[in-house]
Amino acid sequence: MRFLRVYTGIMVFLTSQALWANLACEKSLIITLDSGPILSFEEAAKTFDKSTFYWELVNYDIIGGKQRKLNLGTIKFAQAKELKSNEIVVVTTRGFFHHFKIQEINPKDKSEEDGRIYSKLFGFAFASFSEPKQLLLSSDQDYIGFLGPGGVLFHSNGEKYELLFSQGMSALHHVKDKVFVHDSDVARYYELDGTMLEKQYEKNDKILAAIPHPTDLSQMIVADGKKLLKINKEDNSKKILLKALQPTQMASLLYSPFALYLSLSNDRMIHLFSVANNYEKVVERELSSPIINLSWSFDDRFLLVQTIYDLFIFDTAKNVWMDLETMKFKNIAQTYWLNNDAYLMTLGESYDDPKNWTITFWDPHSGNYLPEQKILKSESSYIAPFIANHNGSLFSSNFSVYFVTAGGSLYRWGELLNF
Repeated sequence: MRFLRVYTGIMVFLTSQALWANLACEKSLIITLDSGPILSFEEAAKTFDKSTFYWELVNYDIIGGKQRKLNLGTIKFAQAKELKSNEIVVVTTRGFFHHFKIQEINPKDKSEEDGRIYSKLFGFAFASFSEPKQLLLSSDQDYIGFLGPGGVLFHSNGEKYELLFSQGMSALHHVKDKVFVHDSDVARYYELDGTMLEKQYEKNDKILAAIPHPTDLSQMIVADGKKLLKINKEDNSKKILLKALQPTQMASLLYSPFALYLSLSNDRMIHLFSVANNYEKVVERELSSPIINLSWSFDDRFLLVQTIYDLFIFDTAKNVWMDLETMKFKNIAQTYWLNNDAYLMTLGESYDDPKNWTITFWDPHSGNYLPEQKILKSESSYIAPFIANHNGSLFSSNFSVYFVTAGGSLYRWGELLNF
């Protein structure tokens, strides 16, 4: 079991990339990170096997294009706000977005209000019908960020701020009250009103990826050409973490939620560093196909590495790899960590049942999976629905998952009975 020493007076904000903490005083406390599963896998499988699930349409047209016969495109991103899981933001391939709140459904007690959605903000992210490259939701700052032809921020009051000279930027990151962006030449910060700040880093070769430290505006990690660098603007120091990157291939950087680890994917290579130990390398591995996705469990323990064909999980507590059995799947379209149970949820298409999407819950401690569930393909059957959010524990009767289809429908899949 590992522990994280933090401090009292702490303010915590949970996001998909980092759990930020404002340290207020010197009196310390201990947070346990690596408690094992409450149920053994055998107990969990028995409990899960007794459950009955339902698939229910909540809203036919969450973007309004079908009703008005408008070509707003298909859904490109669908994501819930971390601290307000009943609020979801979707954005289409033509740059139209909708931020809405869901009226929770009680399947045992239907009413007219159940299943309604309430609009908070909607419109076009960009001046032209441009496809977005990234959707960024802040937790502690009330805005939505989009990256497409340039960077754009929409605040909750509807005000829009364009990030000047952000054309061609590759990624948006939220850090405290700033936005961090980079392209292949420079990395810099912007204020939340779009004001551009001075350059934080300028390339030596070509910036493949860059990411700021979740709590320290002066620190960043940059993959520049063949080198992975740790930059500290406060003392102008530079530390080389790697010297053998593949500069012609894709690279991706991701901090774990508590920022205890930094992960780097570069083509088929995965590298993991311990942030607490001055970015000492923990593990590296070369896989058989290019890496397309990295994702951390909420407690910093498990790193999911997804390639074109396979899924791998690295357990930081045991320092071991788990290769998941995915041979029966034609593809794994969606992956999603359940915060309440530390199970990995996937949505895939199996070779033996092409008419349905297969929902699988993987136990990262053992690599086993619970009895699979099926949902019938609908609308654009070749595009998997997005897993937008979930509520409750997988092993309780209040568990539910919201799915958003490419065509713009909202569905709820959940547990109805648990004997």
